[in-house]
Amino acid sequence: MVTKEPPSATKAERIELPKNASVDDAIGVVFAACLRHWTANEAAALSGLDPEGVHEIRVALRRMRAALSDLQEIIPVGQISWLRRETKWLITSLAGARDWDVFLSELLAPVEAARRGDTGLAELRMAAEAEKQMGYAEARRAIGSPRYAELVARMRGWLSEKRWRQGSNGRKKSLDGSAAKLAGRLLAKRHKAVLKLGRDFEQLSPQERHRLRIALKKLRYTAEFFRSLYQKKREQFIFTCSLSCRTASVT
Repeated sequence: MVTKEPPSATKAERIELPKNASVDDAIGVVFAACLRHWTANEAAALSGLDPEGVHEIRVALRRMRAALSDLQEIIPVGQISWLRRETKWLITSLAGARDWDVFLSELLAPVEAARRGDTGLAELRMAAEAEKQMGYAEARRAIGSPRYAELVARMRGWLSEKRWRQGSNGRKKSLDGSAAKLAGRLLAKRHKAVLKLGRDFEQLSPQERHRLRIALKKLRYTAEFFRSLYQKKREQFIFTCSLSCRTASVT
């Protein structure tokens, strides 16, 4: 008897840019990879059987938004304002499902293990499971909506037609420029922001640490976009960025 495996979550692929990639090349490759990461997790998010499905879509959307921020001086505002708005809507629509998944697995489960037989915790789990189901219902409505279908179709069209080139008369030099040089500037900018936000770390409030954590994630995403351009040093560099993000997330 053949049984069909339930859909599972898919992590982001490694982005590979040609050694002499232009900024124009990087835009197409990076955004296409983010879109593939996002849509590859639709089935898992809809099924609700793998909680990482919703999580990976949100990661893909955040990576895409980080790319938008990185390239905002090169891609015309009119080309990306809709994408900023619609990705924000989708991230928000998936928040309930993800938040309750995290609460149940990472917060409530350890307490239950330490206090077995606590009827109050059993009642709390039932209430949280009900909230989670409502969160997944909202996520399914969003993914199944005409608004979602239009967003994906518009994104695919933007990529296939390379619409960021439209009206590029004054930006052609930037688009033809070296992706490696752009990466250096972007990474330096992200790194500077992290150092500024992390100053006097032990004195930071929870809100300030959260802002630092977001800045670290953006640094990590930018590093992952351009990692293939760094050859011998790339693995050490990415490992350092990833370790920094993990440290911030548990602090």
